[in-house]
Amino acid sequence: MAQAYSELGATVTIVEALDRLVAGEEPFVADELSAAFRERGIDIRLGVTAEAVHRDGASVKVELSDGRSVEAPEILVATGRRPLTGDLGLETVGLEPGETIEVDDTLRVPKLPWLFAVGDVNGRSLLTHMAKYQARVAAQVIAGREARATRDDHGAPRAIFTDPQVAAVGLTLQCARDGGINARAYDVATSDTPGASFHGRNTPGTSRLVVDEDRSVIVGATFYGHGGRGLAASRDDRPRRRDPTGAAAGGRAGLPHTLRGLAASARALERQDAERVVTREVDLQAKGFRGGPMPL
Repeated sequence: MAQAYSELGATVTIVEALDRLVAGEEPFVADELSAAFRERGIDIRLGVTAEAVHRDGASVKVELSDGRSVEAPEILVATGRRPLTGDLGLETVGLEPGETIEVDDTLRVPKLPWLFAVGDVNGRSLLTHMAKYQARVAAQVIAGREARATRDDHGAPRAIFTDPQVAAVGLTLQCARDGGINARAYDVATSDTPGASFHGRNTPGTSRLVVDEDRSVIVGATFYGHGGRGLAASRDDRPRRRDPTGAAAGGRAGLPHTLRGLAASARALERQDAERVVTREVDLQAKGFRGGPMPL
């Protein structure tokens, strides 16, 4: 929304309590997205909170925790989401109105096997395509088939519709390592994708694949740049079995073949860089240089 208002001509200031934007994604996304925002004139205040808000006529003043303040005609408060379950009559079946509805992997409410809850109201994954995925699982269970929702978690395909876009599927590098995976990141320029090349040469953005080195499978991917969303999600909404990437299981599932191809490209680039370093060292030694490796 900050970028949308900025593109429409408004002067925008973002006040973020955390030390970076989109803290749930890879750190490089925050760095590159912040740079893009600042290039468009958006003021970003990180690591501060709003302590007080005052309206004086046509102006709103926000007092910040660092002692500074921001003044503007309007403010937009985006501090989270809450389930709209207050008027569903949940109290008539012993559930708390206004709260998320806990469900198991069949999307049934515990102790109320006849009651199903899908989508944002169950709090499992606040994404439209995951709500559709849950609805399909619930329909199969109601029809008497064996089905469970197993991929509507933090690794689900997701996108942030900024310009350029942010898209991700599976685990970040830190999440993978926190989970005990021997993970390694492979980074390449997003400008090499067809969607990015449509905007011209050397467009901004980075693509990262997170690889489980022990199993040689991709466990996560993050794309920042033009056309990145198309790499993180397929156009096929049919449920599918889990593939080795850990990125597909229904909903807008990941593109395993595309990811494997990008992984191969990343490794090829890495090998090329290593060969360039060796070639550079040999060339320098031939010219009499006897020091250690030098940066390219």
